[in-house]
Amino acid sequence: SLKRDEVDWTQTRVAFVSTSFTENQKTATNFKDIAIELWEVKRYENNLISINEVRKSKSAESIKPITQNNEKLKSVTEQLKVYTEEDHLKRKSDDITELYETYKTAILNLSDNIEVEYRKDYIAFKKNSNI
Repeated sequence: SLKRDEVDWTQTRVAFVSTSFTENQKTATNFKDIAIELWEVKRYENNLISINEVRKSKSAESIKPITQNNEKLKSVTEQLKVYTEEDHLKRKSDDITELYETYKTAILNLSDNIEVEYRKDYIAFKKNSNI
């Protein structure tokens, strides 16, 4: 039994699950700092199911310029925090940043399908689970 104040609400996400999404839906959620995920689920013969996340593009823009003129949207986007590499590296020394870049490059060179996820307290390098 959790109480409301015992949950870190800054990393809340909204997940939409469907058999497919339109290009408009994909484009409308393609902002790097908005916590919306799209998941496509397909069923095949023999009850085989595939679940795939629709990834945001690496060049996804920030939603902040769009929401600055609307107070309601601005308050929602300020409450939901999507962490970035920049959040973790700001105010770090050049030595720490260089060390991080060295390790990041080495880890990503281990395999093609390693993903980087930025969390509140750490940066995760994942291939099925955290490395």
